[in-house]
Amino acid sequence: MPNKRSVKKNRPVSRKNKSMKNKNRPVRSKNNKSSKNNNKPNENNKPNPMKNKKSRKGKRPLNQFFKLMLEAKKAGKDSFEYNRKTYVGKKHETLGMVYKKSKSN
Repeated sequence: MPNKRSVKKNRPVSRKNKSMKNKNRPVRSKNNKSSKNNNKPNENNKPNPMKNKKSRKGKRPLNQFFKLMLEAKKAGKDSFEYNRKTYVGKKHETLGMVYKKSKSN
């Protein structure tokens, strides 16, 4: 008689185990049946007219603090004043100069 452990019983697979089996399967959408035919133009692959429009307006302008800070940085100044507060610079290897509020103000 075979050992009890070696005999496999035909048990129904629980719902949890079924979902785990299908987890690694690639998911295909209904509209996109095969990835090979994606280059062919058809009704489903029409270009979106909203995508082609440029929605970017450009970069935002710098605020007054950054304008003053960059001027001071380019001129190599040790400090600059903004909003009645003094910002003191410290030399930095990659950034050139880093400015912080002075503690006396």
